[in-house]
Amino acid sequence: MATLAIDLNLIYKLTNVSDVTKLLHETVARERAIDQDLDRQLSKRSDLERNFLLLNTPTAETLELVRADCEQLLQSVQGTAQLADNISSKVRQLDLVQGRVQSVLSKINLILDRTNCINGVQSAMEAEDYEAAARYISSFMELENPDASQAEDQRRVLMEVRSRLEEITDRKFEEAVARRDHTAAVRFARLYKPLGKQAEGLQRFTDYLKVVVGAQARNTYTALVEKLEGPQAAAAAAGGGRGSKADFAAALTALFKDVALCLEEHEGVIKETFGEAALLDVMAGLQVECDNAGSRILQRYSDNRRLERVVREAGQSGNAAAVAAGDLGTDHRAVEALIQEVLEICGLCEEYNQFMLGKMRAAAAAGGVGGGGRDSAGGAFNVSLRELLSRYVALEEYYLDETASMAVRIDEQLSGALTSSMVDDVFFILRKVGLRALAAGQFQATAALLAELNNVLANLFRNALQVRDRRRLKVKVGFVGFVSMRSSAYGTDLAVALNNTDVAADYASRLRSELETHINGVLASPSDREKARSVLSDLAKTGGDFRSMAARGLESLAEGLLPRMRALLDELAAMSYTLTEAEYASLEVEGGWAGRLVLALSGLSSLMRSLLTTSNWEVLFGSLLDKLSARLEGLLGRKPFNQLGGLQLDREVRLLISGLGDLTSRTVRDRLARLSQMAVLLGLETVEELLDYWGGPGGGGGGGGVINWRLSPAEVRAVLVLRTDWSREAIMALPL
Repeated sequence: MATLAIDLNLIYKLTNVSDVTKLLHETVARERAIDQDLDRQLSKRSDLERNFLLLNTPTAETLELVRADCEQLLQSVQGTAQLADNISSKVRQLDLVQGRVQSVLSKINLILDRTNCINGVQSAMEAEDYEAAARYISSFMELENPDASQAEDQRRVLMEVRSRLEEITDRKFEEAVARRDHTAAVRFARLYKPLGKQAEGLQRFTDYLKVVVGAQARNTYTALVEKLEGPQAAAAAAGGGRGSKADFAAALTALFKDVALCLEEHEGVIKETFGEAALLDVMAGLQVECDNAGSRILQRYSDNRRLERVVREAGQSGNAAAVAAGDLGTDHRAVEALIQEVLEICGLCEEYNQFMLGKMRAAAAAGGVGGGGRDSAGGAFNVSLRELLSRYVALEEYYLDETASMAVRIDEQLSGALTSSMVDDVFFILRKVGLRALAAGQFQATAALLAELNNVLANLFRNALQVRDRRRLKVKVGFVGFVSMRSSAYGTDLAVALNNTDVAADYASRLRSELETHINGVLASPSDREKARSVLSDLAKTGGDFRSMAARGLESLAEGLLPRMRALLDELAAMSYTLTEAEYASLEVEGGWAGRLVLALSGLSSLMRSLLTTSNWEVLFGSLLDKLSARLEGLLGRKPFNQLGGLQLDREVRLLISGLGDLTSRTVRDRLARLSQMAVLLGLETVEELLDYWGGPGGGGGGGGVINWRLSPAEVRAVLVLRTDWSREAIMALPL
């Protein structure tokens, strides 16, 4: 315990009563704390004495006490273990007894169930409740055998009943089929599952459905033949008519509808009775009937419409009258009507095929059958369909070539139109044929016709454009001829030829885009859709070729229009740019060659803009402006300048930019950028001032420059040399 150290000298020095009182209080408080600490230490005395006594107790006595406690605990544990053994043996005995009781009860229940089945099946047979009898038989066969002797007797009785029920089921089913009693046929078909004869039942039921669909198909075909060969058809043929009013599309629709309704009506019964995969067998059986009836209808259609002959003559003749002789009329319109009819029939067949394939895939997935179902593409019906599609392609190709050629032959220029008639006519035909080809829904036919579209466009139509293009005047256009272009046949023909090519390029792009938007809806396979897009990509190339043709024609026209500007260019060639103050002021009032060039180009715009498409005018004007800019740049590059001359040139270039801006929707400033930069250079006060505009090594507007330079460093020096008041040495010393 710490002691309180007091300095006596400090006490002797105390003279203030308050300080003495304070020190006294601190001493008293310290004393009280010491007293409390002593009381706490004394309170621990009894515990310390007891611990000392325990330490003095011998170790042997302590161990004896511990041993006595352990023996007592052991005896208690042994007693508990013996009691647990006794209880466990009784529990095992109870479990054994309970298991035997449950076994006995199960056997009793089984005997009762089998007995109930025997009694139930006999009662059901007496009541002719064959469904209940079949359920009792199925339940009996699922029960285990509790007693061999008793089970054998019961089995013998039940097998006799089962055999009798099978005979009844077979007989009743056949009777129902014979009298076309559909309700009874379905009723007895359901009995094959509880009787354990699902395979036989499935075959019988499938044969029955084939009979039903086959009979309906024969009725449909018979009605069709009656229309083809009946008295009305004979009378129509004798009178010079087409012969029959038979609707082959309606006959096929009826056939497909019968098959589809048969599947829809019996799908639940088939799945419930024979399993999910059984639907595939039923569809395969019905497809056989559809193959037979469908192929007969398609063949009869081809014979009635003489498709083979028509296709053969289409490939040989090259004119609509020869192809359409006899039954088809006298022009391509009859061929188109036949195409529409063939396409309608092909579309119906393809729609039915997709319906059946979808059903097969769904049934195969539900039944766990690999391969996505059976493929009926090799059946007689689909073989006939492919033959019909091939004839459709041949007829469509003939129609496309013939009508496109006709559109070219009757091409005419309509009053007020920018293009001739063949552009709209040909692309209308191409669009119609393209959409029909996609509607066929069969990739091979679609791909062949899409390729033929591009072939007609890239060859026949392109040749027609080139023939019209060659009828233009030669590349050079004289002043008088240009002025009278609006009223001259040449001017109209020239504009129409250029417009035809430009519009054809736009139409080709639109045609490709429109056909591509229809691909997803008509071609089921992703790979077929991708291949179709690949075929359509050729249209983009053909459209690009048309665009290039138009650009070349406009380039030639721009070159031919330049002679009209010769007087203005000659004026510029004779002009001096070493000006005095008076000359500079007078030129500001006159406007000079730049103003007259704006007027000349404005006159050109008034003559040509209404004759050309917007795109063609923009290309023509831009090409002409590029050529003029190059000529102006060449003329100015041979002239001496002083600063006033440079400022005059800058004023003239600004006049050109502002005056020509209304003649085009595209920027004029970019096309005159080199001239504008020449004017800036020639109007500088000093050579060194260029560095404020140049912007670092190489120019280009970087490094603090304010101009995106179109002139190279060498061209900049060549322009600066035109200033007569600057030394070549100073110009060459510029760090460009």
